[in-house]
Amino acid sequence: GAVLGMAHEIDGQAALLTRLLTRVKLLLTGGDAPLLAKHLQTPDAELLPDLCLDGLHCILSLSTTTQ
Repeated sequence: GAVLGMAHEIDGQAALLTRLLTRVKLLLTGGDAPLLAKHLQTPDAELLPDLCLDGLHCILSLSTTTQ
């Protein structure tokens, strides 16, 4: 119930934003992103479950190379 409810909410917000804006890109991030992606009706949703960790890795890489 909770996963389907969240998927429907995401689909609804994506549909609304698509009507209001010219270009909308849906990015799914976090540990539950793969689970939610299975239930979405929104086409072209991009799955990036490790986005936060990838960003932290970039920051760490930059800070270790500049010292």
